[in-house]
Amino acid sequence: MQINISASIAALLQEHNSVGIPGLGGFVAQYKPAQIDQVEGKLSPPSKQLTFNKNLLFDDGLLVKHLREQYGMSFAEAMRQVDAYVKEVKETIARNEIVAFPGVGRLYRDYESNFQFVAEDTNLNIESYGLPVVQFYPVLRQTATPAPTNTRKTTSKPGVTAAGSTRRRWSRGATLVSILLVLGISTAIYWKFFYPHSASSTPAIAENESAELPRYNVSPSRMTADDSVPPLANKKVPDEPKDDVVPGLDSEGPTLQPNQRYATIAIGMFGSPDNVKRLVKQIYEAGYEPFTERVGDLTRVGVQMAYDSDVELQKALQDIRTKFDKRAKVLKK
Repeated sequence: MQINISASIAALLQEHNSVGIPGLGGFVAQYKPAQIDQVEGKLSPPSKQLTFNKNLLFDDGLLVKHLREQYGMSFAEAMRQVDAYVKEVKETIARNEIVAFPGVGRLYRDYESNFQFVAEDTNLNIESYGLPVVQFYPVLRQTATPAPTNTRKTTSKPGVTAAGSTRRRWSRGATLVSILLVLGISTAIYWKFFYPHSASSTPAIAENESAELPRYNVSPSRMTADDSVPPLANKKVPDEPKDDVVPGLDSEGPTLQPNQRYATIAIGMFGSPDNVKRLVKQIYEAGYEPFTERVGDLTRVGVQMAYDSDVELQKALQDIRTKFDKRAKVLKK
């Protein structure tokens, strides 16, 4: 009676996930879901993916039990058949030949003497056993182009499409936005680094008045070279409104010592009496003697002082520019 151990192994792998061959190794089966090959157009049913593990050397008894039930032999006879089969397989592999397990796969050694196993395409999954590989072909359907829903008539030049017109409008819009952005950045840089701001941190003085100061008549001081030179500070200004006169302000010039001269330094012109009073108070607090002069609808505010030399006058002018306004200038000396 001829005993086919390879067929017994294939039959056992349909019912079990591992089958050991004593002295050789064991086959391990893992569930493999259905596969779709989009390139070749094939649909494979669920199956078992087989691998060979040479480290499964223990005897699980499945192969011996199957031989006894299949061929009606004793336990000792079944063990002898298995041992003879394992010996034959090892001798074949030692000759660098391939051992075939029909319905399972092929086993051999590579150039580094490692076992290599190539499984066959046999489906050993009992639940999907016998299901063939299905060949399928994609169905190409031509989609209908929807009719345009826009019934509004558009007039355009010959050869100019709506898409081209839209692109040109977007291009012009992007160009305009870029130009506005560049102008905004340039204005910010000029205002930050090049616009002449007052060097003094004292608020509410000079021509560029703070936002906290009310503006009643006109913009801050517009002092130009055409302004008339004010009269000496020891003379009273004719017809000066009483509302603009700072209470307690002495408009008399200082008493000159021998070899001293007298100078008037203008700081700014204001239309608001409150701004005039505030600047006069700041001049007092800075240690200078203020003066005021009515010029039309505005009031000129400045400093009157006695000095011994031009160096002393220039030093005082620089200090006044630093504390009040960098555009302060000498009107009379």
